[in-house]
Order: sequence, then C-alpha cells, then structure tokens
Amino acid sequence: MKKYPLILLAFVLAMPAMAQNSNDDLLHEGQARRFARKAAKKAQEKQVTKTTVVAGKTKTQTYSYDPKYWVGKVPVVDGKVTFERTIAAPGKTQSQLEEIMRGFEQQLITDSHNEIISHFDDQATDAGQVAATIGEQLYFVKKPWLTDVAGLYYIVSAQCADGQVKLRLNNIQYSYEIGRETGGENLKAEDLITDEMAINKKKNKFYKEQGKFRCATIDRMTALLDQASALVGAK
Repeated sequence: MKKYPLILLAFVLAMPAMAQNSNDDLLHEGQARRFARKAAKKAQEKQVTKTTVVAGKTKTQTYSYDPKYWVGKVPVVDGKVTFERTIAAPGKTQSQLEEIMRGFEQQLITDSHNEIISHFDDQATDAGQVAATIGEQLYFVKKPWLTDVAGLYYIVSAQCADGQVKLRLNNIQYSYEIGRETGGENLKAEDLITDEMAINKKKNKFYKEQGKFRCATIDRMTALLDQASALVGAK
C-alpha cells in the first residue's frame, strides 16, 4: 500500500518535464513551418519590373519570383490539377515501354512504404496503359531536429504505344497535421496549389501555406516526369 504515494509523487515530479517536452514539440513544429514558408518565399528570386499606365499615370512595380513556380506552372485539365508529358521513345515497342513503366511504378510503390495506399490499378484495362495509386510523404523541411511533412497522394498513369509514352500525374491530394488537436486537414490540389488559390490577386507573391505546397508539389511532379523520361531513354 505504501508504494502508491511514491508512484503518485513520481508522476507529479515528472509532469513539468512532460509539459516541457510537449512545448518543445510544438516549438519544433512551429519552426518547421517557418522554415518551409521561408523556402517557398526564397523560390521567388527573379526580379521582374512591370510598367502600367492608369488614368494617364505611369506606375512601375517590381515582382519577385522564380518562373518555374509561377503563373501557369500548375496545369489544370478538365478541372483537375494534372502534370503530364509525352515522352518520345524511338525504336521501343509498346510492350517494352509497358514493362519499363511498370517497373517505374513498382519502384514508387516500394519506396512509398505505404502498403495500404500504394498499389497498381487493376481497373486500367486500356491497351498499353499502366496505372498506380501512390501514397508517400512530401517534405517541406527535413532535418535531424526539425520536420514539416504532409501526406501526398496521386495517380500515375502511363499510356504506352510504339515509340512513345504519355505520362500523367493527377488526382493529387494531401493530408496535413493529422492527429493534432485541430484534427488536421485533407486537401485537394485544386483547392490549394492552382494559380487562383496560391497566388495573390496582385500576382506578386504566394500565399504562405499555399506557396509551400505549390513549390514542393511542382518539384516532386517534375522529378517524377524527369525520372520516367530518363528510364525511357528520352534525350
């Protein structure tokens, strides 16, 4: 019976340390988000000067941005954010390209470490089509002491024919801060990273949160398209 007061005392003594650890976690999360926002802001590096004439008055404004993230760099097809590329593959047959793309998608499934979400699409019945759903992590900040990350989900579809592959990445969605007191968010790319959602009305900067998702997504989708192009052997 005498052990219970000792256990209670130990718990009471540990409470300040537990609170401190919780505060530290929140502090680190806040730092990670600030780092990610700074990275998105840093993407706006190129200086562009625009001159307009309004009611007879000349107005000059300077905008800062990196063109690879700016207006028009998140394409929307049939209402869906869609990154796509037609990859030339002279001399390769449809069956050879199907095998290459299946290997490409299998590697994405394996690297995702997400056996629940990542899988081949068995409903892809079109001739020459290889498709898969991928669930992976999208890092905004990744350091030993600091991490800001979202879940990234998308469909990768390769339409193969003799001499070419049409690669498409769409149905892009995110999960962010799931498990926090706020409950986290499940977000669609169409509601987050399009020109209308991520760039302010003056067209001179990104909105903070949207900007970091936009830049990170463009980087990831471009890397996937480049990787597939290299596997096919496109110059």
